[in-house]
Amino acid sequence: MDTLTAYKIPVSARILGTFLDHTYVESSKGHQWGCFGASTGGRPTVEGVGDSDVSQCIAPNNTGLKYGITGVCHQATNRLLSPSNVTLDGNVRGYFLSYATYNEYGLDINEWHERQEKCAVGNHKINDYPLLNALLLQKSILASGQSSFKITPSFQLSKKHNADVTSHTNRWKNRFLDHAIDYVRSNTSLQYYVNEVNSGANAYVHGIARNIGYGNCASLLGQDINPSTKLKLLEIDKFES
Repeated sequence: MDTLTAYKIPVSARILGTFLDHTYVESSKGHQWGCFGASTGGRPTVEGVGDSDVSQCIAPNNTGLKYGITGVCHQATNRLLSPSNVTLDGNVRGYFLSYATYNEYGLDINEWHERQEKCAVGNHKINDYPLLNALLLQKSILASGQSSFKITPSFQLSKKHNADVTSHTNRWKNRFLDHAIDYVRSNTSLQYYVNEVNSGANAYVHGIARNIGYGNCASLLGQDINPSTKLKLLEIDKFES
């Protein structure tokens, strides 16, 4: 078995307008997986023991994720860490926002389950799954009240605020999915999509902060936040052409 280590690198405020952490994964065998960005530098954040050959099988095609639609670097990192049963936590800045939007492993759950199962037995042939179907399935899950969103202890939030945050999160995810579905259906431009998602993500976080207090929200996010803080989730340059 090998050691799988996730690293975090502060993202330039010039790019995203706030301080978030890009993450990537290294293995003790020498693998480096960039997760939509850099694969060197930064400092370790979490690590676990697992089979890096499985991670290498998971890695192609950005671990199966579509940047900004079904996940970002944090979800790719969690997929690569999955053989070790370790995930990122609240010590990674921006992780709560990406987790609230894309879950732990991304929104395309059928593709991910197949990728996990096949890579566990060394089968590298992963089927293609329609992107729109993955998003529509998430809408159905949300409408049924079966959302997998949970406030884990690593986010350092008191129990009395959990219901408020969960309610805000479900409303945000529903709006996000509407934007993503419109974009995938070619009803909106990439620029419009990125602007709407970033604006909505910022409003979502500040809505939570006004409800539970900015101090509690800072603990949730793992970073300072005040009424003038502007948060962004997506970088337009990382989208596939």
